[in-house]
Amino acid sequence: MADITTNTTINRGEFGKRLLAFVTHLAEMSPTYQKISYYNSKSDAELAEMGLTRKDIPAKVIGPRMYL
Repeated sequence: MADITTNTTINRGEFGKRLLAFVTHLAEMSPTYQKISYYNSKSDAELAEMGLTRKDIPAKVIGPRMYL
């Protein structure tokens, strides 16, 4: 009979947090995310001057690539 004991020190919660932080960082570096952030930073009045509403932002940025 074999008996195996392992003592791992991997903190799975920390790994998940780091992985999520990495994926979030990748998403934030994308040009699409940056354009959406740009429009979201505008006030409703500024968007109105541009002829946009908040619900128009995804269509403006993503355009024909957006499938609903």
